[in-house]
Amino acid sequence: MTDKSEENDFAGPIMFGMLCLMIGVVTDFCLRHSHSSLVRSLPYTVVLFFIGVIIGVIIFHAHENTPSFLTVSEFSANLIVYGFLPILLFHEAMTMNRHELYQFFIPAVFFAGTLYFVRYAPQSTFSVI
Repeated sequence: MTDKSEENDFAGPIMFGMLCLMIGVVTDFCLRHSHSSLVRSLPYTVVLFFIGVIIGVIIFHAHENTPSFLTVSEFSANLIVYGFLPILLFHEAMTMNRHELYQFFIPAVFFAGTLYFVRYAPQSTFSVI
């Protein structure tokens, strides 16, 4: 006979994922339909970051004995990064302005190339084969 808590181990991560999805949809809706130009100018990912920080602080300060589907201690950092980073990047790619992309492409490539060269040039120069 299986324990009842073992049968419902999948419920916490699923409810956490659904809560994150709901927060994302509500945040996107509020940012798009706000009458304030200040609120509309806030980046979606920055707002989600601060909402995540607030939820993290609430979870961190919650009582340890309180069972909650928000406890993410079972999740690894890689799971969270691999689960949420593609979603955020896809959203930014779909809502990107082409003019801004063309305007900032050369400086971004120059900056990334410079950082790559600064990081790996000393390693390749001073490495012993």
